[in-house]
Amino acid sequence: RTALISSLSSSVDAHLDANVTTLNDRITSVSSSVASTIGNITTNLSISGSTGNDVVNLDTAALTIAGTTGEIETIVTNNQVKVGIVDNPILTGNVTITGDLTVQGDAIQAQVSNLNVEDRFILLNSGSNSGDSGIIFGGSNGTANQGSGIFWDSPANVFGYAGGISGTSVTSTHQAKLGYIQQHATAAPSAAPSFQGVGSIHIKEDTGCIYIYS
Repeated sequence: RTALISSLSSSVDAHLDANVTTLNDRITSVSSSVASTIGNITTNLSISGSTGNDVVNLDTAALTIAGTTGEIETIVTNNQVKVGIVDNPILTGNVTITGDLTVQGDAIQAQVSNLNVEDRFILLNSGSNSGDSGIIFGGSNGTANQGSGIFWDSPANVFGYAGGISGTSVTSTHQAKLGYIQQHATAAPSAAPSFQGVGSIHIKEDTGCIYIYS
């Protein structure tokens, strides 16, 4: 019995030794493979932009995604980098917009030396079916941000002139009317003109007679 137990023990020990050796060999092989793979991974990250380029060593340095003061901001949260436009941005240089521009604020200030508008008809007082509207010639009365204007006087239903209209005004009263001339080949006016009222002129072309509505 003792000899049998000793034989079994020797057999088990030999089997365990063989398995341990095989396991150690496999661990060594895997470790060597992992080390080789890690060794082949570069620690340098090459980056480039519209201008300039750089190499970041990921072992010793951190990569920063920076915004531009007054223009672009970056926010890092929850493993995410958000890039967006800052509130109240100030852009330098020329800006070209190839699509439509919709402004939903209260004012547009164009502090420019020259303003070129391709539109042939400019709509003032858009979206309304009443109210005064027109053009003010700033500084024409000797005061900044106000002046004389040519406008449609809605209550009076005439085009007129007025002075001292502020750039923030929403209404004015005409001090004089734009001249209005009607012409017809042979007919004399049969009734008072409905447009511009008193002072309107009608010219009868065949005789050259001039009629002034009073």
